[in-house]
Amino acid sequence: MNATRVLAAVVVLFSGAAQPALATPDYAWQWPLNLEREEAGAFRVELSAEHYQAAVDARLADIDVLAADGQPVPAALLSPSAQRAEAESRLELPWFALPASAPAGSPQRWRIRTETGPDRRLQRVETELLEAGAELPPLTDLLVDASSAPARILALELHWAERDSPLDARYRLDYSDDLENWQTAREGRLLESSNAGYRIVQRRIDTGAAAGARYLRLQPLDPRHRIEAERVVAVLAPNLEPARFEWVELAGERSEADGRVYLQFQSPGRYPVERIDLLLPANSAGQWSLESRDGDSAPWQPRLPPAVAYRLDDADGHVRSAERPLPSRIRDRQWRLVAQAPSRDSPGLKLGYRPESLVFLAQGQGPWLLVAGSAQARRSEAPVQTLLAAQHSRHGPDWQPAAAVPGLRSPRAGDAALRPAAEPRNWTAWLLWGVLVLAAALVGGMALSLLRRASGAGQQP
Repeated sequence: MNATRVLAAVVVLFSGAAQPALATPDYAWQWPLNLEREEAGAFRVELSAEHYQAAVDARLADIDVLAADGQPVPAALLSPSAQRAEAESRLELPWFALPASAPAGSPQRWRIRTETGPDRRLQRVETELLEAGAELPPLTDLLVDASSAPARILALELHWAERDSPLDARYRLDYSDDLENWQTAREGRLLESSNAGYRIVQRRIDTGAAAGARYLRLQPLDPRHRIEAERVVAVLAPNLEPARFEWVELAGERSEADGRVYLQFQSPGRYPVERIDLLLPANSAGQWSLESRDGDSAPWQPRLPPAVAYRLDDADGHVRSAERPLPSRIRDRQWRLVAQAPSRDSPGLKLGYRPESLVFLAQGQGPWLLVAGSAQARRSEAPVQTLLAAQHSRHGPDWQPAAAVPGLRSPRAGDAALRPAAEPRNWTAWLLWGVLVLAAALVGGMALSLLRRASGAGQQP
């Protein structure tokens, strides 16, 4: 084999070595998913403490869903809303027509007689004339009984018969809890107009300060522009489900330096912490600030400024400082309380979070697996929010993907998935050095061979 062929063979050999087979990243743990409705197409998995503890990535990108063939399906991590509100509800209220009150300085020739039941609901409203021969003024005002409303009233909607002529009426809204003392809440404008085939109707007056009152009164600012009402409907405030928080209780390691007390805590998982609570012994108080970081080598970051935390126990029970919200969700692993002055207390720390959901589309064939925990694998975030918005438009704001409930956890790749990828060798450099060494050896061999030939030719007779 001549030198050129040997050099070419070495290049091919090193080239093959420069491209090692790439290992497919895997996950440490897996959970089988039990689908609420097989035909739903879109599903949501509510993450539990077990999933947060399995995750490695600070953004939870190492939690994903795999189809039966091991390939990931479109998925996205969704944060919980602060509160889930029901849609606005409406309730028709009883109302009574009243004459307008006499202008200031004018004698009042009539009065209102009301009768209420034990529940303080209006049962009868009558107008009584105070002078013989006096005429009853036009019935321009509306007295509305809001005592039956099960929630605060955000607005009143007035309904009237459809009109051929335009309507533009301004009303003042008063409120009372005893039918004697009235306060003004606000003014509103009611409108109906048509033009070029388009019809505009504004029939709503927001209640403002009158939202929780028992009785409401609507008075037209100009009696000539009043509404012949047929119905009065209350727009009720939506019922709000309070945010559900999960809590993780941590015990700290105490240290003191420079006249300060430090309590350091280790979080067992990548929880999306939104609020904290301090667990203090009885009859104690102190001023503490909060810091966090993601690892030993990272600097501490301030999260909450100093604030007084306390607990007082007496014969009537105990009172304590409230939980404190964080300005944003934080997934750090290490937390620290710092006392601003020497303290004997060593409070515990509670981390509060709301579970997130992983929403996925059931692509491919099932069964599907929830997987978590990897130093290399990362979920590719799919634009699932766009699909959810389309479904909300079709089915209403309360629509949600079907539930997918995780089963028992089992190992997948175990600790091997948590080891960072080995640093790739610089095969190109090795290849170049090898080629250079081989080329030098070949050149040296060729020179030696030429010298030998020349020496042999000189010794011939």
